[in-house]
Amino acid sequence: MAPLTAAPTADTMLAKKKAVPRSRRYAGGLPLALTAIFAVIGILVFALVLDAGTDTDAANNRQPGPQPESPRICRIRDARCAELEVGSIGLVQYAILPSRGKPKGLILAEVGGPGGHTLARSDRATLGLPSQLDSFDILVINEPWRDDEADAGCKDALTNFASSIGDEGQTGSATAACQLSVWTEKSYRLAVQSIADRERQAITGIVGHSFGALPATAAAKAFPDAFLLLSAPIAPPTVPGSQVVADRRFSVETALDQSYARQCKILGFDCSLTGTQVATSAIARTSPIVVTSRSKPVTNSDVAVATLAALYGIDTNERWLWKTLAQLPDLDPESTAQVGKFADQLLMRHGSGNIAPGLGAFIEGFCTSYTGWSPDTETSKGPSSFLRDLGMQCAQTHVSAGWNLDGVGERTGPTCIYGNEADPVTPNVWAVQWAQLLPKAALVQYRHNGHASLSIATSSVFAGQCPIIGGS
Repeated sequence: MAPLTAAPTADTMLAKKKAVPRSRRYAGGLPLALTAIFAVIGILVFALVLDAGTDTDAANNRQPGPQPESPRICRIRDARCAELEVGSIGLVQYAILPSRGKPKGLILAEVGGPGGHTLARSDRATLGLPSQLDSFDILVINEPWRDDEADAGCKDALTNFASSIGDEGQTGSATAACQLSVWTEKSYRLAVQSIADRERQAITGIVGHSFGALPATAAAKAFPDAFLLLSAPIAPPTVPGSQVVADRRFSVETALDQSYARQCKILGFDCSLTGTQVATSAIARTSPIVVTSRSKPVTNSDVAVATLAALYGIDTNERWLWKTLAQLPDLDPESTAQVGKFADQLLMRHGSGNIAPGLGAFIEGFCTSYTGWSPDTETSKGPSSFLRDLGMQCAQTHVSAGWNLDGVGERTGPTCIYGNEADPVTPNVWAVQWAQLLPKAALVQYRHNGHASLSIATSSVFAGQCPIIGGS
């Protein structure tokens, strides 16, 4: 599992043209692992600039079509990056990572989202791709939203949303204020087909991790003979939006309770309590804490968001999490700053409290993926407050879903689904639901404490359980 990318600061913002480090160790040598931060929430914070040492025109002699233009933003090493104008969508950015040796085919990989910049990842490892796919060329596509779509009104709405997580009576619609471009079934299939036509390569396999399950399944209907592999998938589009949030909240509380049960005796804490109780109590007793290294104090909303964020890599983060929550609000400045960094990462917050447009794209993409949104009546502030407020955003504006399963029964290619029984981000029940909806799908289950990448999932299952790429 890759370590946490450091939370952005004034020195690492886009205007400065510097890349955010892919790893950093904080106080006590603790690697704050948040791989796939937001994988249901699919967001990793990167400085989206072209690395001077990146060859965006890396040779790929198997490309028979016209040499495309290199996109302005592409940091994937050894990849051929390109841009393509696609109808009403506009500019679509993508990259092809060449295979190691003679390619067996071309695989479309959707590794998370919404709200991320896939081309800002650096290589196959940071994309979470397992070595079993090394013999394939890999196609990855950037989401259609652009930073410059976010005007002042959008940025203000995002800042207000992020600063009032868990507060009663939160008002304002970030989706109405931003309206950033996000994929839908129709636009994504058009983009993929246009890229495949330009590259003159058939797509032989499709991989969808976490939120990527939705666009991956849409593409799989356009390429019915290709194999389809879903890993730790988000809920199918048939699940009502409010149920998606309810399932996610249940998985958060379950993961917190199980994590605390593993650590309470070791740390000398009261094991008669649940992890959810401990976290909720720590959030409630925290007043704003001023830290000299931050422009804004760390609030109880930050503690709530940081607790949620820590679950993405809870296998690494749990001892830090419970020690920190136990000491609140009497934390030393360095530990307090760590809490803020966790919250910053998940909220895409930087500088003096500014929120990156990617959070707006995440909210828009998540809300438009499902129907059946209704306001949550929960009023107490806790580790799931972000999820509650996300659902409130969706309930304000969205009545139609951007994805569907129409035509999925016509697929002929093999399908595998990896479900993590201990996933706090994409509950295992969603993998089971996908297996019931997709024809002849093989469901392979494993257990990993945290939100596992496809690479971790593949190493956690036995070879032969999935006839597509196997396991360890």
